[in-house]
Amino acid sequence: MSNVNTERETLRCKHCELMQFKTKAEICRRCFKPYQDPVTAQPEPVKPAPKFDWGFCIRLVRQAKGMSQLDLSRALGLTSPRTWISKIERGQIECPTLESLERLAVALGTRPGVLVLIASAAGQTGVQQ
Repeated sequence: MSNVNTERETLRCKHCELMQFKTKAEICRRCFKPYQDPVTAQPEPVKPAPKFDWGFCIRLVRQAKGMSQLDLSRALGLTSPRTWISKIERGQIECPTLESLERLAVALGTRPGVLVLIASAAGQTGVQQ
């Protein structure tokens, strides 16, 4: 008699529930699906959106122009003096709307693109006053 190892690994197919000996190809004899789920490619991690520090930006430009919060609120024609501007500068309002950004830029005597560049640079570097 030959000395052949008769112990073989048995397992149950997750797809068709067939109890069977493990094959070299590692696929089920009934449903022809792999015993193990193939390793799926991991999706690339989502890059975080650029952070904009609008409060720092507005404060920086306002102070560079020599304006107070009250001056800026008057230039914007706001009914509640400086409350909205104060909330933006303290970060309580995270992102002004595009319309508000345009109005702020006009009141500060600059272009919206300049505010975006300053806010982006301040947000990326973590600059705080």
